[in-house]
Amino acid sequence: QGRFSHENSVVMPDQKTVFLSDDGTGVVFFKFVADAAGDMSSGTLYAAKVTQTNGVSDPSEAAFAIEWIELAHGAEADIEAAIAEYDVGTLASPSYITDQQINDWAEAKLSQDLDGSGSVAADPFTDDRPAFLESRKAAVALGATGEFRKMEGVVINYGLADNWWNAGAADGDQAYMYMAMSSFDKTMADDEGDIQLDGTHGPCGVVYRMTLKENAGNVDVDTMVPAIVGGPYYSDRDVNECSVNNISNPDNLAVMDDGRLLIGEDTGNHENNVIWVYEDPAL
Repeated sequence: QGRFSHENSVVMPDQKTVFLSDDGTGVVFFKFVADAAGDMSSGTLYAAKVTQTNGVSDPSEAAFAIEWIELAHGAEADIEAAIAEYDVGTLASPSYITDQQINDWAEAKLSQDLDGSGSVAADPFTDDRPAFLESRKAAVALGATGEFRKMEGVVINYGLADNWWNAGAADGDQAYMYMAMSSFDKTMADDEGDIQLDGTHGPCGVVYRMTLKENAGNVDVDTMVPAIVGGPYYSDRDVNECSVNNISNPDNLAVMDDGRLLIGEDTGNHENNVIWVYEDPAL
């Protein structure tokens, strides 16, 4: 399902769709849709292209519309065969996919000149291996957003989501998916690209809510809305740089059966790490 810093992934009740988070700085939000329910051996990998609320930089108000960019379809056997081709490399003479090859692969897929060379490159591969072996770079080359910061995992309550999916949104309670960003500074607050938040309190983190939807028979999401933002952040303090009355560096999340959200911290900005229970006003 792609090569990146997998933090936590979650399989949806359609047994086909998997949302995957990527832990790091300048990273990508991925989605995998299997060809067949209950069988993850082949399917299509997507990456999120987000559009921030126009003119809004306040992290407590700035939402993101999500467009899913298709990277490629792949099967385990084919991906394993592609990986094996690079086993010939050594530390002294490594064998790998180069940035130029990724650019050329993307140009061929998009039929666009991406590097300003004046022409569209020929595809250097007979398959879509960059999508699975260099997923971040491939996603960004195709136009996805590679600016997320410290993406710590994505979660649902499976029982609530399954009830919503099988009973129908009109009958079952709406289920939500949540994602923690331990921080939203640096690449999410650098005034460049798709994400341009006010990073004043960025070191304290944010938790986003995503409404589950049905799309062509699969579970999907098309928006990320801030559920709770950490802070304020006090840079002049020696301890408790993030307010002790709010979350700091949210990490592990769990949705309880009543929909409330457990938020576990992994922080150096609180003297003591805390587990919070969040009653989301959206419930």
